Amino acid sequence: MIGYIEGTVQEFEHDYVLLNVHDIGYIVYCAPHIAKSLQIGDKVAFYVEQQFREDAVQLFGFTTKQEKKIFQLLKGVHGIGAKLAITILGELSVAEIIDAIGDSKVSVFERISGIGKKIATRMVTELNTANAFKRLYTEIDRSTYSENNKQAPLPSIYHETLEALIYLGFNKNDAQKTLDIISQKLSYDITKEQLLQEALKSLSRF
Repeated sequence: MIGYIEGTVQEFEHDYVLLNVHDIGYIVYCAPHIAKSLQIGDKVAFYVEQQFREDAVQLFGFTTKQEKKIFQLLKGVHGIGAKLAITILGELSVAEIIDAIGDSKVSVFERISGIGKKIATRMVTELNTANAFKRLYTEIDRSTYSENNKQAPLPSIYHETLEALIYLGFNKNDAQKTLDIISQKLSYDITKEQLLQEALKSLSRF
């Protein structure tokens, strides 16, 4: 079983990355905002979940352990497969998913393409009582705070850049996730202009 993979981006599409790992190419499916943030030649690493099918073995990649845990929980719900679980992670952050399930906000998931009221209700009902979800619910605030402190630039620069992107017409959720991914690869002394330039480069590619 593959649980972690690290390599160089060989190519990418909106929902997957082809990683070169010691001259072997691995297709890793991921949320669109992750693929958007990458460039050919980038060194990247993913926590991986393997999906076995009759005709193929698929790899799904995540930038944090929490994303992988949420993915495992989501695809365990009847009616939600791996691709739909990735779609959910592409539309909502881990914290937003946790909050929506914990507060039984079915409408949050109904807004996602491919999810109707029936599946959204089932997902919230099943996961709200699952022990694995309860454990993740108690962990998420601490882990998110820790990750943000290690990865994000100075809060003022981050929020100023986010406001600038929204002003330019970009979707807030897309802009936020793009900034989060970029922040993992850049240093703390980055300027607002540099962060904005990198974000525009990523957001304009699709």
